[in-house]
Amino acid sequence: MKRYILDRVSVDEDEMSRILRYFRPMQLGRNRHLLRRGQIASGYVFIEEGCLRIYYHRDEQEITGWATCRNLIFTDLSSLLSRQPSVFNIQALESSRLYLISHQDMQHLYDTIPKWQELGRKLWEEAFVSVLNMIVSYQTETAEERYERLLAEPGLLQKVPLKHLATFLGITPSSLSRLRRNRK
Repeated sequence: MKRYILDRVSVDEDEMSRILRYFRPMQLGRNRHLLRRGQIASGYVFIEEGCLRIYYHRDEQEITGWATCRNLIFTDLSSLLSRQPSVFNIQALESSRLYLISHQDMQHLYDTIPKWQELGRKLWEEAFVSVLNMIVSYQTETAEERYERLLAEPGLLQKVPLKHLATFLGITPSSLSRLRRNRK
């Protein structure tokens, strides 16, 4: 996590020590949930190791909206800020090592460490660009083109079950199998 922070902002050792004190380590076993639909998000999570997916239900089917297997700080921001129940589930796809920070502690760091505000701004800028790219992708690319882009993230393809990848791409599992077969 230190490397993740230092790659984005420069903080001194004292500031880093103060920041890290607010993060609580957590192990989340495979298929266990960090957040379930109907719960209110209470903070942010940093993925040190493992793979998580965000999904929702539509017509009795689980739809994967996003998955990541890399160092990242994230949350269900809509639920966290509105204090409303989440419409999403956050699930570990493999045993994962996480660090959690409460919303209140995050706000305290924003108030007391100016570089932490800069980190927060950069995180949300990155998230916004990522979401914008995803929206444009669904509007302008074929499923095959979206799949090709996923190939650039091999950890995702190796760790996320095909049924979840298919819903993430907006296609059926059989269509994904066909795409994979035609690519070989």
